[in-house]
Amino acid sequence: MLVKTSGIVIKNTKYTDSSIISKIYTRSLGMQTYMIHGVRSPKAAIKPSLLQPLVLLDLVVYSNPTKNIQRIKEARANPALHNLHFDVLKSTVGLFVAELLHKAVKEEEPNAGLYDFVEKFILFTDTADENLGVLPLFFVLHMSRFLGFFPHAPTVYNNDAFNLADGQFTHTLSTGTNTIEPEHAIYLHRLIFADFSKLAAIRIPKTSRTVLLSKVIDYYIMHIPGFFALKSLNVLTSLMKDDRH
Repeated sequence: MLVKTSGIVIKNTKYTDSSIISKIYTRSLGMQTYMIHGVRSPKAAIKPSLLQPLVLLDLVVYSNPTKNIQRIKEARANPALHNLHFDVLKSTVGLFVAELLHKAVKEEEPNAGLYDFVEKFILFTDTADENLGVLPLFFVLHMSRFLGFFPHAPTVYNNDAFNLADGQFTHTLSTGTNTIEPEHAIYLHRLIFADFSKLAAIRIPKTSRTVLLSKVIDYYIMHIPGFFALKSLNVLTSLMKDDRH
């Protein structure tokens, strides 16, 4: 049957010289895999520019629950992005987000809350012009809310550490791979209570951003079976050392 849905391009894999397999996160159908033929043809209905990671699409797709790979009837960008794919830091944040979604979201069941959050983040990043280094940390932290393991936090921060295994702040000041120490945990606490309107005002030292991003990825590894390190993390971390404020 035909389904109209919005979608977010996640990943493309070459199938033949003229065909690709595209992973697209849809609002109505969840994570889906589509075969797209003739994408490099001059007369292609779906151009390569429409299939860059995190492009937002309006789609008409064929949906057959008995098949693992579906087909697309129509696709168009909506809304068009203006900066995300042309700014080096933003495009790297985009690749990080796309890889995270690919590895963390496996189910084909729709999750409208997660979809809307990702869409809002993409549009926010496309137009943001300051404090860009905070964006990937905000995204990976708040995405966990929709996956069922958002950190527990008291309203007031009490110089606590954060225990990754328990997902909560603790007075026990232990050290080790499962702990975010207070010098960094204070910024984690601020981000937990942040929203898009507050991001421009949240300043986090570069050292703490690097530590927190690595630790929150470890948090995902602990809470999602089969989840493993992201290839894009090292590139993103390197770029964030010189980001704009």
